[in-house]
Order: sequence, then structure tokens, then C-alpha cells
Amino acid sequence: MSDLSFALTKEGKLNEAEALQVQALAMRRSFPGDQRASIAESLHGLGWILFRQSKQASAEAAFREASQLRQGAFGEQSAEVAEKIIHKLRLGMM
Repeated sequence: MSDLSFALTKEGKLNEAEALQVQALAMRRSFPGDQRASIAESLHGLGWILFRQSKQASAEAAFREASQLRQGAFGEQSAEVAEKIIHKLRLGMM
């Protein structure tokens, strides 16, 4: 679902992309076990879509939650966490 959401985002179909990304996030949250990394990925995708829709406050909230989950899953010093922080800085969200 996330891949389809990404494709829709590239086509400019942001409302459809957002709906699919929200579904993907809900599914990942419902899976048993430690799903922090996959949930963080869905949140990051949702944040990007929201940012493209000029919903900065919602985008920032999604990016922040994704960062917190990544830090919990990978540790604060991980490359995964650093990469996403750099991405947020480029968007002017930190």
C-alpha cells in the first residue's frame, strides 16, 4: 500500500495517497510484535504527503513521531535516525 501511495504522490494525487498511507499506517499499527521501524516508515511517508499538501503542522507531527519510533528501534546514533533528521532539516521542519 505504501508503494502505491508513493506512486500516487508522484502523480499529484495527494488526497488518494494520503488515504492509502493512513490505511497502511493503521495496518502496521495493528500487527503484533515490534513494528516501530515499519510504523515509522509509514509515518514518514504520511508526513511527506501532508507536507506536499501544505499541512505543515500535521506533517511535523508525523515526522516527529516517526523520529521517536526510529530512535527507539535503532538507537539515537543510528544511520537510519540521522538520515531522517537530515531530511527534516532540508524541509525546514527542525
